[in-house]
Amino acid sequence: MPSAADLPPIPSWNRPPEKHVPEQTPLFIGFTRNWRILQQAVVGYITAGWPPEDIYVLENTGTMDANANGQLSLQNPFFLNHTRLHMLGVNVITTPTLLTFAQLQNFMIHTALSKKWHTYFWSHMDVGILSEEQMEPFRTIYEGAVDALRNTTKPDYGKWAQALFAYDRLALVNTKAYAAVGGWDTQIPYYGGDCDMHERLDMEGYRRDEFRIGQVSDVGTSVDDLIVYYRKTRSPEP
Repeated sequence: MPSAADLPPIPSWNRPPEKHVPEQTPLFIGFTRNWRILQQAVVGYITAGWPPEDIYVLENTGTMDANANGQLSLQNPFFLNHTRLHMLGVNVITTPTLLTFAQLQNFMIHTALSKKWHTYFWSHMDVGILSEEQMEPFRTIYEGAVDALRNTTKPDYGKWAQALFAYDRLALVNTKAYAAVGGWDTQIPYYGGDCDMHERLDMEGYRRDEFRIGQVSDVGTSVDDLIVYYRKTRSPEP
């Protein structure tokens, strides 16, 4: 696919708003390895209504500028196609070195603070994304995420830190709340770090609520042809 002009059209019911919503809706997706899985997640979010310019892939491969310079091949597990991501319209931020899960979470907080984002979304990369098209009235995953953001930021909502959409496969974060409890403890291993962070938020009285906005499912592989996300007439059944 030589250029962005060659991308297939997104179904009309799943397109992002023509005019961006007033709220900032940045979405972080961390990447360490398995390009095909990441590409599927990015395409899933775009075809479920998320504005591409709001998506930030965090390249956490530890290979410095090798991917940006095209020095790795698809056979390398750390390969990331910068050209394809830019063609899709998304942003890439490269971490200075290979970060642990907790360090990457703190990097998200740091980036949000530096960009003055009061809230941000983050997602696992190994997810399958689909809007719930049987929902009445229909709304895209992006529209559901915006509704949740507006709900949590109402003056009477209370003290909150996090909104979960399929546990933390997709989550909305209150930047100041995460910073106020000291961020993630980088001395605690992966799953223990989740438990520690959530417990500290609970002890400080922050709300952590769940919302249903669409299908956000764990996946272990990618589909053969991403055209199914764009719903082309002659494509295989989604």
